[in-house]
Order: sequence, then C-alpha cells, then structure tokens
Amino acid sequence: KIVIDVSNRDRHTRVFTSNGEVLQSLIPEATVVKAFNVISAYAMDADFDGSSRVIPIASDSCRARAMVKDIARDMGFQPYDAGTLAAAKNIELHVMQLCPKWHVPIAITVGVFILWWLFVIYIYFIDDVFYSWEQIFVKVSNKPICMTAITLLGLTYLPGCLAAILQLISDTKHKRFPNWLDAWLKSRKQLGLICFLLASLHACISALLLSPTYYHSWFHGTDTITHGPKKHHDDATDSHMRVTDTTPKLSYGDLWMNWKVTVDVKDIKSISRNVC
Repeated sequence: KIVIDVSNRDRHTRVFTSNGEVLQSLIPEATVVKAFNVISAYAMDADFDGSSRVIPIASDSCRARAMVKDIARDMGFQPYDAGTLAAAKNIELHVMQLCPKWHVPIAITVGVFILWWLFVIYIYFIDDVFYSWEQIFVKVSNKPICMTAITLLGLTYLPGCLAAILQLISDTKHKRFPNWLDAWLKSRKQLGLICFLLASLHACISALLLSPTYYHSWFHGTDTITHGPKKHHDDATDSHMRVTDTTPKLSYGDLWMNWKVTVDVKDIKSISRNVC
C-alpha cells in the first residue's frame, strides 16, 4: 500500500523529524511518499497561475516514487525525484521559509543604505556643517535613499556583464558559473524591485520637499493690465488698472519627524491701481 503524505509542519524548528518519517514509523506495513505538500490548492485547481509547478517526491521505495511521479505528470505537474524519505525534512523546511529568495537582497540593501547614510552624515554634519540635525530624518535621509537605489541598479545589471565576460573567456556558454555569480544572477529580480521601490520613495519625498528656493520659476507672479472706465466722457484716454497676481509660494519644504507639513506663503503683493 502506498500512502502519499501531503502534510506540512505548523511551526518552524531547527531539529525535528519530518512528518513523512513519523508517518512511516506509524504505519510500517505501508510505503510513505512525500509529495504535493509544496503546491497550493489554488495551483492544483487552476490550469496555470504563474507559480512553480515542480513537485519534489521523496520515498524509500523507487517503485512508489515512480508511481507518484506518473500521477503528478498526469495532473500537469513536473515531478522531481528528491530521493529517499530522509529528504522530506528539507521539503517541509522549504515550505516554512518566508520569502527565501529575498533574504540576501534585503541584507545587501540594508548594508548599502547604512554605508551611504554614514557617508552623508560625514559630509554634511562632520566635515562641513551644512544641515541641522533636525533635518536628518527626511531631507538628509532622502539622499542615501537615492544613492542606494542607484547602487542597486548597478548591482542588477553588473552580474549579467560578468557572466558574459566569463563566457567569452571560457569560449563556451555551457560551463557552469561560480556559485557566487550564480546566486547573484538569481537575485537580480529582487534587487531590481527593491531599486524601483526606493526610487519611487525618493521621488515622493523629493516632491514633498519642493521649495521656491530651488524652483522659483514655478512660483513667480504675473502682471495683468486691464482696461477700466474712462475718467471723462469726452476723454479718449482709458484708465488702466495694473493687477499684480502673484501665486502664493507654497513650500512643502521641511517635513519633520512628526510628519507636519509647513506651508510658507511668501510675497503676496497687494493690488495696486495706476491710472494713466
């Protein structure tokens, strides 16, 4: 009798016995096959949902593994022979991991951001006092966010160039890349998405920090001359009224840690009437 174990663990522990091995010890007269535990119910119900359809299969019986692989193929999945039932531990651990492909890219992002942040602190606060410490949380931190995004953009495209150089040196494209380069190539999507997120965050913060000091042409006023009534009915000279219409200079400049937006209205000129 063949029993297919599709169960997963309810909590993550470093040292444990897999459910498949426990089940095999409970029913020694049967053959336990670990399979289908990494596929969601939605993936099994849908013909194609974009997720991985690879199913690792582990069992101590080669015959049982072959039968379950045939079942997986008939269901439209790609079976993967994981070996004996001892591999069930790794299969169950894979399900318990939270975003396993994001750990290294996030660690790289945090490290790069800290380096750029320390560099900005040295440039603007230690080497030359350019900003006040009250501006460190938003205005100053916006700079390392931009620098980190640019650095991650370079890290996204650099491994492809290195891989091409290695292929040219080895004169073949069938040679396996080094492990560090292979892992780097597999992290390009995550690095690119984090780069896009940081660039979007930098754009939003920069929009909040717009100030007439740097973008004065966006806030300048305009003069409008309008015709008024004549002074006398027999006077051919029209009266004119010069209206200085100055758009208020709204500065969403300094966004502090308490997330208050200060609005600075400057240079609102009064309307003057000049009679020609």
